[in-house]
Amino acid sequence: MRRRTLAVAALALAAALAGCSSSGSTSAKTTTRASPSASVMTGTETLTATVTGSAAAANLNNSNPNAPLNFTKAVWTGPVATSVAPFVLGGNGNKPGNVTWTTPVGKITVYHAPAPGSASSSSTPPPATWKLTGTTCHFTSTFARGSFHYVSGTGKFAGAAGGTGRYILTAVGSAPLSSGKTTCSFPNVGNVASTGAAITFVAAGPMTVRA
Repeated sequence: MRRRTLAVAALALAAALAGCSSSGSTSAKTTTRASPSASVMTGTETLTATVTGSAAAANLNNSNPNAPLNFTKAVWTGPVATSVAPFVLGGNGNKPGNVTWTTPVGKITVYHAPAPGSASSSSTPPPATWKLTGTTCHFTSTFARGSFHYVSGTGKFAGAAGGTGRYILTAVGSAPLSSGKTTCSFPNVGNVASTGAAITFVAAGPMTVRA
């Protein structure tokens, strides 16, 4: 496999959506909170994005370590329900900072940070569980994980605030064992096959917004 930097920061850069903006700040920002008299909604807000098949394999076989991850669709559920299609996560490193997504119902900004020990470099393959079947290597891997909290929002995300949430970016797939190799690892396999390939991003955490 022409191994890309698989430990892509799930929230390292803003999603490359029209009108989306981001900040590279590495310090936490003050969360915008609704006034005590405002009507609010509170619950667990979950963002889920999945890509499968040939599209997932194309992401995994991309040799550019800074190439974005392309998802068919992202769905938000909880106090605010919305979706964006297509959905793109930028690459370029696993560093703390702010990210802003633009959705049909407003913008939402979070501050994120990778979990200790999860900020891999381009020369360090991500952790993975491997199973060798004949000459095919099947893998399950965690590309990135960490924590986040809401900073601000507009529209239906207005007054967004909340405690610590968690995000994780995972992948499953299979690839042929390279000639002359006897054990499975990212450097020891060829291109990921389309069949069974999947990449999933999930970010979930408590959120309060103005009703």
